[in-house]
Amino acid sequence: MATLLRSIAQHPVVAFMGISLAAGFLTAAIRPISDAEVLPYGLPLHGLVGGLLGVGLGAFLVTGALKSREGVMDLARRSVRWRVPVRWYLVAIFTVPLGAILISLAIYGPRAVTSLTGGWPRALAGVAAVFLLQLLLFQLAEEIGFTGFLQHHWQDRYHP
Repeated sequence: MATLLRSIAQHPVVAFMGISLAAGFLTAAIRPISDAEVLPYGLPLHGLVGGLLGVGLGAFLVTGALKSREGVMDLARRSVRWRVPVRWYLVAIFTVPLGAILISLAIYGPRAVTSLTGGWPRALAGVAAVFLLQLLLFQLAEEIGFTGFLQHHWQDRYHP
C-alpha cells in the first residue's frame, strides 16, 4: 500500500487521469450499469457512477496520497467555497435554460413551447429539472476533479 501511495504521489496527474478514465470506461462497459434506466429524463447511470467514482473520488484519493488528510480537507473546502457574489451564480444557472428556450423559439417558433402537453410552463420545468440534475449529478464531481484538483495542481506548478 505504501508503494502505491508513493507512486501516486510521484505521478499525481497520471494517477488522477488513470483513475478517471478507468472508472468511466469500466462503468460504461458494465451492462447493468450502462443499460440501467433508473435516472429521470434518460440521464445515463454510467455517467453518474463514472463521474463520482472516477473524477470526484479520484481527485480525493490522489489528493490524499499527495497531501494526506489536510489536503483532502482543503479540497473539500475549496469545492464549496463561493468566490463571487450570488448574483453571478444565478446568472450562470439561469443562462443555459433560458438560452435553450430562446434558441428553441428562434428555430421552431411559438410551437416550441405550445406543442408539449402543458405548454411553456411544463417545457420550462423540464429544461430546469434536467439542468439541475446534470449540475448536481455530473458537473459537481467534474468540477471537483478537474478544477479543484487538476487545475489547482497545475497552477502551483506552471502558474496561471
